[in-house]
Amino acid sequence: MPQAANPQTELPPATQIAHFEAEYLTNADFSARAELIYKISDVGTPEAIPALGRIFASENDTELKTEVLSLLADIDNQDDQKLAILSAAVGADQPKDVREAAIDALTDLESPQRGLPILQSLSNDPDAEIRDAVKDAVALVQSLMSQSQ
Repeated sequence: MPQAANPQTELPPATQIAHFEAEYLTNADFSARAELIYKISDVGTPEAIPALGRIFASENDTELKTEVLSLLADIDNQDDQKLAILSAAVGADQPKDVREAAIDALTDLESPQRGLPILQSLSNDPDAEIRDAVKDAVALVQSLMSQSQ
């Protein structure tokens, strides 16, 4: 007997993402929410990034926020959209773990030099660990830039 097709995969990517995002916003279960973040990322189309950005903005759980940031790297291109999310994620109003994940994610951009202004704006952050993470990230981006020349 032939296996039934998954109706989710037959939908256009934007519709899949909208479905996963809506399900995320109405689901209180941590594991289910984490799985939905991965499903959105797995679609891999440009529409996934604003959905992840909206989830990031509405999420209060530090672990889920850092997961969103790490999954941005799995979606090709779209640096402008990623920069908007990462810029908000490095803000002093975010938990330190989220800020550090955002700093790391800035080095994972297709064009990591585009994240330099954001990184450099954090060089005088009051938190010494953030300053150290920024110093390391700037050195990595500069190294990547010199290798690509």
